[in-house]
This record gives sequence, C-alpha cells and structure tokens, in this order.
Amino acid sequence: FTFDPGRTLPELKPPFDRLYEQRMRAFKAGEPIDDVTADCLPPGMPHIQVVPYPFEIVQTPGRVLLLFEYAGQVRRIYTDGRAVADDDPTYYGFSAGHWEGDTLAVVTTHIRADTQVDFSGLPHSDALRITERIRRMPAKSGG
Repeated sequence: FTFDPGRTLPELKPPFDRLYEQRMRAFKAGEPIDDVTADCLPPGMPHIQVVPYPFEIVQTPGRVLLLFEYAGQVRRIYTDGRAVADDDPTYYGFSAGHWEGDTLAVVTTHIRADTQVDFSGLPHSDALRITERIRRMPAKSGG
C-alpha cells in the first residue's frame, strides 16, 4: 500500500495488475487516465487523504468530520455505533469509528471501485476495506 513507511505495493491480481501498469505508463507520460478528478468528480477514499491541501478535523457527538479544502469535500466518520444504511458504494464509502484512548480507530467500506487509491492510479475493487488509526496529539505548551 502506498501509504506505508516501506512504500511497498500489494500484489495486484488480474485484471488490476494490467490496469495499474497501463495507468502508470500514462501517468509517467504526463497523461493520466481513468482519474475521476479530471472529470470534476470527487477523488474518493483513500485518494482524498493524500491530496496536498489542508483539512480540518471536527469532532461532534456521534461523528468526526474531515473538512477538506480540496474541492470543498467532507468525509464523515460515524462514532455512534450505526451500521451502513445503504449497500451502494460511494466515493468516500461508509466510515465507522470508535475511540481507543487518544486514538480514533476507523474502518471504511463501500467505496466505489471506479476511484483510485492515489495519484498514480493504483486501482482497487469494490471489496476495498481501509483500516485507519488517527491519534490525537496533546497540545504543545507555550515556550
């Protein structure tokens, strides 16, 4: 997965291996293909997490919101124990989280298969399941 410290990719199986190879050739040639953002559509998950623009995290009762400056996108992480209400995949999928001390543990499913993992065009199926751990850092004291 491109977000891990080792920068290793998962082993891609057909047809995803050929699709990624085709996308990488186009990406390296400066002509990316199959990028939904080129059609002014949302980047999807987890692609939105690597856009080079700031985002704000807002915690409210029952959910955490990620407000992205990129294209005014909003991602919702439900912390009220709800289950997915609709099996239809969406650009950002369905994210359910819970707090483990100062860490928000999140699982996201139901992500549209026509989105990409990152800028390189790394494909995924509609069975993609993302697990995140977002740690709240203590505020730094003045000085």
